[in-house]
Amino acid sequence: MRPTAQDLLGRPVDLLDPALHASGRAADELDALRRRAPVIWQPTRAGGIWCALSHAAALEVLSDPARFCSRLGTRVGVRRPPDALRPLHNLDPPEHRPLRRLAASPSARRARSLTDRAPDAPPDPPIHGSMGEPIDASDNRPAEAPPPSSALHAALIARVDRCLELGQCDLAGDLAPWIGAAFVGAWLGLPASKWPDLLALTRQSHHAGARRLDAPPDDHPHRAQRLQAAADAKDALYRFFDAELRAASAGALALWAAADATPWAERVGLCALTAEAGLQTTADALCAAALRLLQRPELRAHLGDPRARATLIQESLRICPPILHFSRVVDVDTALGGLRLRRGAQIAVWFEAANRDEAVFESPERFDPLRSPNPHLSFGAGPHRCLGAQVADEALSVGLTALAPALEVMVIDGEVERRLSSFTAGWTRLRLRSERR
Repeated sequence: MRPTAQDLLGRPVDLLDPALHASGRAADELDALRRRAPVIWQPTRAGGIWCALSHAAALEVLSDPARFCSRLGTRVGVRRPPDALRPLHNLDPPEHRPLRRLAASPSARRARSLTDRAPDAPPDPPIHGSMGEPIDASDNRPAEAPPPSSALHAALIARVDRCLELGQCDLAGDLAPWIGAAFVGAWLGLPASKWPDLLALTRQSHHAGARRLDAPPDDHPHRAQRLQAAADAKDALYRFFDAELRAASAGALALWAAADATPWAERVGLCALTAEAGLQTTADALCAAALRLLQRPELRAHLGDPRARATLIQESLRICPPILHFSRVVDVDTALGGLRLRRGAQIAVWFEAANRDEAVFESPERFDPLRSPNPHLSFGAGPHRCLGAQVADEALSVGLTALAPALEVMVIDGEVERRLSSFTAGWTRLRLRSERR
């Protein structure tokens, strides 16, 4: 049996339709489907994919790479050739452990090099296994985020002050992406003069990749052109990091440059993955939280308290995960949610659906800035839980703190437009203007 939206709701729902997510209706559709079945079948032009919607089903998929592997691809409709060079997120244990340890290495040796961490900072969120139990594995610890240096803090304040002087701000198109690039760039050890290059090259790679993956199925005449543009953009990002890694003298780059036991290409790929996975998601999550604070001014009081700010950020990530889904490939015939899944099938974990599961979250549709515990899956779970989770949390905390003065005097200017994508949740238009001029 393959339950579809047509079977469950009496009408078709295409979860892979970018327009559904851009319209803001996807959460309601996912809720309606999850309440009827933890796992459903989504028909596609190529056949179909399984979709894990409940928190329990999502956690089971994410936590069991022996049954649901990443090595064959983590994007719907994309299969990696067996001999392809695999980035970290396309490696399964035990093969992924050396590279994960390397990715996490800045936490032990560089985390506190920029400034001292605030004494009242909240503890790191736990890493969970297949049954929700904490995992204390050294190769699965998230990379620790250094608090902002005085130089980074000054740069952020100056950027926000400039927006206040102008009385306007393009949060989605300019300010939030810049904050993401500044924080990730500083964590990597890039000098401030390189942050604009980091942002431009990462954006170029994202846009070219999105044009390739989101192209209509019948767009055959332009397929080769899109493939080449995506390859060229990624190559430019790799060349940038190849040069920066060779010249590195600080931050994560310096540690990775000295890790001679890891092949050079893997180290360059790790740099590129850090940028591609970190910049846009940080910007999107920052926009989501800022938009919530603009729409509900009473929530801004939480920004002044580190613990309250931390729980608010986690709730924002739960309600609006920057990545909408990740996929796995079924590696053995298995069962999930009472259904039989055959080896070779693809299954997508829908984070927004899992994060609103009534079996785990009380009043999941309500934004509760003090929700605790908050076992959302926006950073994944198990052996592939995002190593940059703590870096992202710190970047959001720093970004929202820097934005606080602007949020007090600015309002939304015009229509807010969501990104046309079924993979990432973000905005193409989120402009602000000053009420007090």
